[in-house]
Amino acid sequence: MVDNQTVLLTIESAERDTPRCSCGRPTIPVAEGDGSVWLECSSLTAPKSAVRRLFDLTSAHTRLEIVPVA
Repeated sequence: MVDNQTVLLTIESAERDTPRCSCGRPTIPVAEGDGSVWLECSSLTAPKSAVRRLFDLTSAHTRLEIVPVA
């Protein structure tokens, strides 16, 4: 079983190792409903127009699973 301290250190390490996406926007940890935590580009959680959503589909933004489902 993974304890809270280990999860916190894992998240902090991922943020330190990958502070920015290839597009230049900051990365942020995002908790999913299944208990996993992902480090992803902050642009992926921002409201978008249809054109922006299409652009996001064609570009490679950071999205890394840093805390898998237990």
